Amino acid sequence: MKYLLPCLFAISIPFTSISQTIQQITLRPGPDDGIDAGLFEHSVNSNFGNTNEFITYEWTFGGTPSTGYSLLKFDLSALPPNATILNATLSLYYNGYQNSSAGHSGDNESYLKRVIDDWSESTVTWANQPSVTAFDQVALAKSINTSQDYDAINLTKFVKFWYNNPDENYGMKLQIVKQDPAASMKFCSSDAVDSIYRPKLVILYQTSTSISNVIKQPITISPNPTSGNVNIELENLTKDETLVVVDILGKVVLSKQLNENVTKYELQTSNLADGSYYIVYKNSSYKFIKSGN
Repeated sequence: MKYLLPCLFAISIPFTSISQTIQQITLRPGPDDGIDAGLFEHSVNSNFGNTNEFITYEWTFGGTPSTGYSLLKFDLSALPPNATILNATLSLYYNGYQNSSAGHSGDNESYLKRVIDDWSESTVTWANQPSVTAFDQVALAKSINTSQDYDAINLTKFVKFWYNNPDENYGMKLQIVKQDPAASMKFCSSDAVDSIYRPKLVILYQTSTSISNVIKQPITISPNPTSGNVNIELENLTKDETLVVVDILGKVVLSKQLNENVTKYELQTSNLADGSYYIVYKNSSYKFIKSGN
């Protein structure tokens, strides 16, 4: 999984002698570096490592019931050592334009299950498919329409396990729940021609560095603590910039595009719960506290 999109933001949270940096990367591999394959019971010994489908089904072929699963693995080697995984989400996109097979159909509730045996994209088949565990399995609800995308599936527990146990990162299996034709759940694989439909894994993680290595970009925040809005005075805004607000867990609660030459911004806090937050601007962060009246 060498194909990475740039970090969306980096947050430097100052402490006494350590700066904790929150970063985000997006993994979205293509045909050359993606690792996924189909497992189809009606072709027991055939390899489907180049299929453009990430699919699971209970179907009939020539009147004979048959099951299909899919495997998917992400290479996490781009993550730095000693990182703390905060959040990870997987987005899967409906495949409705590359073949004539049915899309989302029937009672198609499915699971993403963690694979516990090694496998190769070029040799795996239905006959030699790897084992899986139901521990921490992720449920995908029945599709609400035939072309639904499944966006931001919480995969944090999987990614934490893979990061902490890299020798056991064998990816995941998409497996339909109900063994009753006809039902299917059909997404694009990393072999999809259009890159925007390939599986996407977004990981938010935290690292710690010496505070002496952190470069600050000054902004002024007042009042702090606040029971109302926060007034932000900005310096050095010579081009459009994005201001981000995250909570103490690193979750983004606001993202605001600021235009060039803007020097002041009033942050509305009425929708924020009481607690600590960080305003992120030019790769540095500034803590403020929202408190009740």
